[in-house]
Amino acid sequence: MRLSERKLKKRKRNTYFIISTFLLLLIFTPFYSYIDVLEKPFISAYTNTAELKKDSKNLFHTWFSKTKILEENSELEKRIAILEVDAMRTEYLESVLEKSNILHTIDSKIISTSILRKNNSGIITVLGGKDYTFSVGDSVIHFDGTLIGNISAVFDATSQVSLFTKNNVKTSGILFPQNVSIELVGNGNAMLAELNRDIDVNIGDIIYSQGNTGHIIGTVSNVDFDPRDPVKKVYISPIQSILSLQQIGIKKTTIE
Repeated sequence: MRLSERKLKKRKRNTYFIISTFLLLLIFTPFYSYIDVLEKPFISAYTNTAELKKDSKNLFHTWFSKTKILEENSELEKRIAILEVDAMRTEYLESVLEKSNILHTIDSKIISTSILRKNNSGIITVLGGKDYTFSVGDSVIHFDGTLIGNISAVFDATSQVSLFTKNNVKTSGILFPQNVSIELVGNGNAMLAELNRDIDVNIGDIIYSQGNTGHIIGTVSNVDFDPRDPVKKVYISPIQSILSLQQIGIKKTTIE
């Protein structure tokens, strides 16, 4: 019985000592330390929220800037394409004018129209026909000024265009800078011309229209030559992909 009482008294003393120590620490610890401990989580949360808002704002600004840059790049690429074609046309026209003694007065009218249908056979249907005074043989021009085909059929309100890349469509051109007349034949994807093996032709050489002075038909994309053959097979591709066609122009020309 006495042993149990001793243990109980010892336990009480230990409990009293622990409580006393805690109270002393609580009394003599500065009050601002508690505030600091309690305040830190709130400050941290506020700081994280502010940084999150800043990051979100920066993310939106970056996304908007990239979108704007992409749009501007697309517009610049179109302008560059037009300028490149204009530069090639100017170079060719300069060479033609230097050798020409007679200038024809050409009254050209280009009517803008939209494409209604396309297919993989090299035929497109455009808005406008007899109501637009379109005629079979009228030239069809891409937005960059390159010649892509001719009107092959005219109806009341629509017209059918045969692209130069259409199978077996023939057109006459001039290989520049060699100034050699060539005949192009569509093969479905590009145009093919057979040239004398002695003609020096390179990838990137320009093909101009023979009937529409200054208008480019395409550029040499490949040359297939076997030294045993008397001719070279030259493949010509349009300046722009036919898939990109949306707005085109119909050129009506009369020579006085």
